[in-house]
Amino acid sequence: MDRIIYILITFISGIILMIIHEFFKNLVYYYLRKKENIKVNKKLFYFWKSIDLVGILTTLAMYTPFSKQYRYTISNKKTALCVGITGLSTLLCVFVLSIVIIRNCFIEYVNVTSSINTQDTPYYIYLFFVSIALLSMSMFLVNLFPITCFDMGLIILGTNSKNRGSIVVFDGYLKLLFFFLIVLRFFLNISTLISNLSISLFI
Repeated sequence: MDRIIYILITFISGIILMIIHEFFKNLVYYYLRKKENIKVNKKLFYFWKSIDLVGILTTLAMYTPFSKQYRYTISNKKTALCVGITGLSTLLCVFVLSIVIIRNCFIEYVNVTSSINTQDTPYYIYLFFVSIALLSMSMFLVNLFPITCFDMGLIILGTNSKNRGSIVVFDGYLKLLFFFLIVLRFFLNISTLISNLSISLFI
């Protein structure tokens, strides 16, 4: 039963993170396009379109989520740069917020002792925020990977348009490398290390 609950917590955490990550990116994109007096499709804010089925599988199997990015029509470098930075900043903010919540509300669960009931509701809420912390940092690291559909890809396109061609050409090879790193649990291991260090700073 506990195993099912842990899987459910991870599943819910992953979906929430995907939606939050893409929502703020889409919000910035919508604002910038409206400033240019360009009509934006309202489907941009259909939250279920942010959920990536492959991302859910990698979340459950390797604690490495990624969301489905809206197919942006980038008319200038500023838009690409702002959207990319927003995506990374959102993930960092979620990570910091989850660590702060763990520190202020669930510090007694960090070093679990036999006197603590690990099957009560507060403990599962604690596991939810631990899951959010791990997944948000893992997704942040994922989006540092220079693939066109990730935040770093948008940032590169926004800072130096000369790299657009090379990014597109090598995109397929980078995706293969990306999934290879997922299988090796590269992002999960680094995310776990950073999360543990962040929590330990408060103890």
